[in-house]
This record gives sequence, C-alpha cells and structure tokens, in this order.
Amino acid sequence: MKKNKIIICLILVLTLTQAFYTPPCCALDSETKDTEKIVITAEEIEKMNVTDIVDLLNRFPGIEAGESSARIHGSYDVKVLLDGRPLNDPLASYSKVKWNMVSLHYVDKIEIYKGMGAVAFGDSTSGGVICITSKEINGKQAKIKTEWGNLKTQQHSFNASLQAGIFGLGVSTEYYRTDGYRTNQDRDSKHMGIRTAYLPRNGPSGSISFDYTDEQRGNAGYPSYPTPHAREKSKSFATSLMMNADALTSNTYFGSYEQISEDPDKCLYSQSEGWSAGEDLSYRFTQGHLKDIAAGLSFRTDYIKGSYFDSYHEESYGLSFAKSTAFSSIPLICSFGLRANLYSAFKTVVNPEIKLSYDLKGTRFQVSAAKTNNVPPVLKRFYESSSTRANPFLGMEKASNISASAAIPCGNTMETGITFFYNEIADKIVYVRDAVGSQGMYRNFGKVTRKGAIMTINWKPAQWLNIKPSYEYLAAKDENTGLTLSGSPEHRAQFEIQYKPVSAFTATIIYEYTSKQYTRSDNTEQADPYNTVELKADYSFGKWRIFGRIKNLTDKSYLYGEGLPAPPRTWLIGMSKDF
Repeated sequence: MKKNKIIICLILVLTLTQAFYTPPCCALDSETKDTEKIVITAEEIEKMNVTDIVDLLNRFPGIEAGESSARIHGSYDVKVLLDGRPLNDPLASYSKVKWNMVSLHYVDKIEIYKGMGAVAFGDSTSGGVICITSKEINGKQAKIKTEWGNLKTQQHSFNASLQAGIFGLGVSTEYYRTDGYRTNQDRDSKHMGIRTAYLPRNGPSGSISFDYTDEQRGNAGYPSYPTPHAREKSKSFATSLMMNADALTSNTYFGSYEQISEDPDKCLYSQSEGWSAGEDLSYRFTQGHLKDIAAGLSFRTDYIKGSYFDSYHEESYGLSFAKSTAFSSIPLICSFGLRANLYSAFKTVVNPEIKLSYDLKGTRFQVSAAKTNNVPPVLKRFYESSSTRANPFLGMEKASNISASAAIPCGNTMETGITFFYNEIADKIVYVRDAVGSQGMYRNFGKVTRKGAIMTINWKPAQWLNIKPSYEYLAAKDENTGLTLSGSPEHRAQFEIQYKPVSAFTATIIYEYTSKQYTRSDNTEQADPYNTVELKADYSFGKWRIFGRIKNLTDKSYLYGEGLPAPPRTWLIGMSKDF
C-alpha cells in the first residue's frame, strides 16, 4: 500500500508540474534514450546467425526462451505480440508462447521491454513485453533456406513478397522436424502465412495477415516418470488487420485454437479448443494542450471449452494514456502513464507507470516504476485432473516493478551497461496439495520477490573483433517460506567473441555459465552448475549463404531448472539463397 501511494503521488506531482509549468519540449527518441529497452533490427538478426527466434532471444542477458516459453528477469509473465496480435496461447495452463508462428526472415524489428509495458500492452506483463514487427512489403523478393542436423533434425523455409503499385503480397512457409534426444521427444511442426498490404504514398495504409500452424509432438515426461506414449497435437489459425492513419493506429485480431493431449498408458484423453478476438486502438495527439499524449483503447473476448470443463466466455477492456516530455533546459526525459483494466471475471484495476531518463555527457541514466496484474489462464481456473481440482474463484496476481539502469560509453570502442531490478508479486498463484489425499488446487497465496542486477560490456577493439561479456545476478524467493524459487539460478554469465576477418565470413564462440538451481519448490532437489560452449560460423558469396552451428561443444551432461535433461552435443549446417 505504501509503494502504491508513492507511485501515485509521483504521478500527481508530475501532472501538476506539466499543467502549471510547460517548458520548451523536443521530440522523444525512445530508440536511443531507453536503456531498459532492447531493439533488434533485421540487419542485426542476419549478422547473428541464429536459426529461430528462441535462439535469438537467448543471446541477450536477462532473457530466456524455450520452445514454448519466454522469461525476463526470472518471470514467465511476458506478453509476446506479432504485429499487434498476441502469441501467448490462451489454451495453456501456463504462459505458453506459440513461437512457431514467427518467421525470422519476415521480421523487421524486435522490441523487448524488460519489466515495463503495462500501460501500453495491458495485463500479464510483470516480466515484460516482446513486440515483433514484420517487414514492409517492398519490391520483389524471395528467399529459400534449408538446414540439416543430427538427431534427424531438419528445417526448411520459403519466403517471397511482391509489390505491385500500392499493393503488396507476401507468403511464408516453414517446416521443422526432429527426433529429439530422448524417447518420445520428436516434434513435427508446419507453418504457413499470407500477408497482403495497401501502401499508398500518402494517406491511410493497412495490411491483413493470415497464419496457420500445425504441430505434433511427443511428451517424454520427467526422467523418473517417463511417458513414452504421451502425445500432443495442436492447430491454430490467426488473422489480423492493421491500419494506420496519421496519428491513429488500429489493430483488429482473431485467433482460433485446438489442442489435444493423450496418454494411452494412463487412459488419458484431453481436448480443448477456443478462440480469441480483440481490438487495440491508439492515438497520439500532435497539437494543442494534449500534444505528445498517447491514448489507447483495447477490447478482448475469449471463449474456451474442453473435455474436462464446460464452455466459458469472458471479456476485458483497457483504457490508457501516456505522455513523454523532454526538457530543453536540462537533459531530462519524463514519461508517465496510467491504464485501467476492466474485466468480466475480476475487479477493475488501475496501474501506473513512470520513467525518468537523464543524459549526462553521453551516459544515459534511467529509473522506472510500474504496477501491473497477472491474470490466471482459464485452464488454471477450470481444468480438473487426477491431481488437480478446479478453483473458479482464483484471483489475479498483483505485481510491482522497480528498476534503475545506466548505459556508459567508454570511448569509441566500448559501451558498458548495468541494470538493477526489483519485482514483487502479491497473491502469487501456487499449487497447494491437500492435507489428505493426492489432489490439490491452485490458490492465491503469499508473496514472491525477484531482485538482481545485469551487467553488460560491448567492446570492439578492432573492426574484425567484437567481445561481449555479460553477467546476471538473480535472487528469487518465496517470502512466506524463505525458500528459493525453483528454476532460478542465482548467477548466469555469458562471454561472446565474434571474429570477422572479411566482410563475407563471421565466426562466433559463446561461453555460458549457469549456477546451481533448485528443481523442486521445497528446495530438496537441485540441478548442478554447468558450463556450455557454442560455436557458429557463416560465409556469404553472392546471393548464397552457408552457415553452421555446434551447441554444447564439449558434450556436457546437465539438467535444466525444471529437472529435465538438457540436449547433448547438437550440430546443424544449412544454406540459403536470395532471389
């Protein structure tokens, strides 16, 4: 309560200052002034020699991505958007992300907000937000790419776009197949996307996109409790309509989903399906007393039904405003905003966000504070199984984020950065087992804190050499029990060296260290510390490109934080051609 009052008072003071004293302002350049926001361009993605979006995100300190997950500063409550439409799976009982809908060739820009974004993007953002923007259709382009690796892994993609006057058409297809490194860990995934665009030189513009994915995979289970015949199937269709008219932006989206889980050894068959639809409107005032204020209005409706629960429907609404002011007398930028979230299933909440940025002779300092709320997925509230009872009264989590960061240039060849962060979640959702019997249910219980620091260095001593060491410290604790959260290593370090003797050839070696982490919430089991080495190289000639990668070069055996075994040495080679 005390923290809420402090944040609200700060916003009121800044609002009154703006009302009674309006200093000369200049435009806010968020791309260069925000030290807690990572922006990755298409050119940088091409240079990084990554195979997919998961591989790319894991290159950045403080960010972890899995086959269907994203975690920032230790929190899985991360909202992922592709051209404004959510990629978070509404059928999952956890924060599952449908990464197979992202084709890196079509990506123009990726923006990562660490611990921020609640005002602009709504709930379930206590970890942060990842915004993926597709390239504009420009001219006539095509690219084919094929990759092969051990464990019978293969990945093939084709992308093409064509512009005819003010109209554009783009097509992308991708196929992925692997046997996996454990019994019943195979995966077969297909994706197809179509995008049309209306791009006049002047006036409103817009685009419509359609995406379809189909995935079948095995579920190997835990080593002590293997499930050699458990299978999962999922299908999804998503479409979105984006329109831009000067200061007004509109994004309308719809997605339908189906998921099947079965295990004949346990006589288990579970099916769930549903759809989501929504609208996001934003407008930035450019004149008058409301100049530089960004206002937003959003609506979302979700429908879901399954073999273990009745059909269910709920709605949510959002109303937000934000303003950024750059003072000309001092190098200070102030950004603040408020968002009200209204729900059919929960109480209305109002979340503030504030950020101060200061530039001192090239060194950028930033302090930010935000409130948000994490909404429990429908399945977590209504799903029942042999071990879980439904809890339709499960409430939302309430989160507070505070961070301070600095980006410090050291001459023309080096920049260092440091970020301190603190995340607190009240009414944390945890699984509580019954005193008698094997069942339990999810309940709102207790408080969880995550605090730590991230330090990075980007040093380029020569045109042909780039060195990037980084270190992350994370203390994640359940304040009621005093125990460390499972899957949260206290120390992580990365050391990357990129060697580029000529423009056509790049070689990169990446060393990573992860300290021990508990694999159970009661801290009775743990995964030992481990080191991994990754080696990658690529060579371009004309419109051709040849590349290769070896992960876990030393063939180290180790466990992930959830207690699952990590992959052995894996290799991949491939080639691509632009037409």
